[in-house]
Amino acid sequence: MADDLRKFIDKMGVFYEGLGIPYIGGRILGLMLISENPVSMDEIRSLLKVSRSSISNNMTMLTKIGCAELVRVPGDRKEYYVLANDPGEQSLYVKLASYGPLTELVEEGVLQLKKMNAPANKLENFISWIKLERKFMEQMLKEWKTVKKKKR
Repeated sequence: MADDLRKFIDKMGVFYEGLGIPYIGGRILGLMLISENPVSMDEIRSLLKVSRSSISNNMTMLTKIGCAELVRVPGDRKEYYVLANDPGEQSLYVKLASYGPLTELVEEGVLQLKKMNAPANKLENFISWIKLERKFMEQMLKEWKTVKKKKR
């Protein structure tokens, strides 16, 4: 692999690490962004010089947040990974799906505090934030779909 591509991959790791994704997860995303074909764990390990367990942990996280997908190659028992078809959109769906359960959990906390006659301002503010963020994420998804239609 060319040195410039290695630098790009490392910079992706540093960037995503700043967002809370492990450095190796960011490097894997960088690798998948430049890869034309699905990559196996062995290829990731060889190219990025990281352990199999670290790859496995990061791929689990990247698939859960909608950035990567597991694919199978007919006749091959290896697991291959690709960048999700539209990782931005997929991660929005994951985020949107989390708002309902998170709101319910925080509302439960509000009820428990109110039963104890304790202030629940922080939790109530958090619920307001969740609702506002959800509204913006839904609008973003709608606008993104409009942009995609125009590009076709």
